[in-house]
Amino acid sequence: MKPTLKEKLIALQSTAGARRGSKEIAAVLPEIEAAISHGVPRQLIHKTIVEDGIEISFQNFAKTLYRLRKKTVTQPPSGAPASRPAEALTPRSPRQLKSGKRKP
Repeated sequence: MKPTLKEKLIALQSTAGARRGSKEIAAVLPEIEAAISHGVPRQLIHKTIVEDGIEISFQNFAKTLYRLRKKTVTQPPSGAPASRPAEALTPRSPRQLKSGKRKP
């Protein structure tokens, strides 16, 4: 007999308790960074995370770590501008480089 929708939803509840992914890793990112800076291999850190009940493959752990690090580096401090002014990003022509002037 095929399970009913109600039974399927009840069955999902038992698997919903599994801790997953980036939120859990983000919560302990400073500790992960400290462990890495002390020479602990990422594989050992991943193994410890999995043993603690977070379901994540090593590949996803590495990607999550990369994304969290990138997000941490690119976020400006509160109150600071998000990027440099547009003027600083405008390319200069060879003539402008010689004269040291920029177009308005």
